This record gives sequence, structure tokens and C-alpha cells, in this order.
Amino acid sequence: MAQFTRSSVFATFLLLLVLLKIVEMGPTIVGGRKCDSPSKKFNGMCMNHDNCATVCQTESHGDGKCEGFYRRCICIKPCF
Repeated sequence: MAQFTRSSVFATFLLLLVLLKIVEMGPTIVGGRKCDSPSKKFNGMCMNHDNCATVCQTESHGDGKCEGFYRRCICIKPCF
């Protein structure tokens, strides 16, 4: 009888650890898709990714990159 109690306590403890790990992970974006859109505030040719990213962050996007033949600033944010 004592063996059954110890194993059930261990199983309960293990289940609790698994549940805590799941809660700790939080929500994730399925597939990690990113949505791109041209910056509305960036003027001129985009030659520096850091400047583009800074402008995109003021537009509530997570990041920005210089892209294309005409070197436009493209803002990037997660798709939901």
C-alpha cells in the first residue's frame, strides 16, 4: 500500500511539472509567419537596415529591412 502512495505522489508531481512548463511557454505564433508592408514614414532610398527598423518601430512594427531594386524600407510584424 505504501508503494502505491509513493508512486501516485510521484505521478502527481510529474504531471504538475509538465503543466507548469506548458503554462510557462505561453502563446506562440503558429508557423512563425511574418507580414511585410512598406513603411509609411520612411523617405528616400533605404541603405541602412537599422534606420529602417527604427522607423518601423515608430509605426508599431517589430522590425524593418531594406529590400528590392529601389531599396524601399519594408516593415515586418508577426501575422495573427
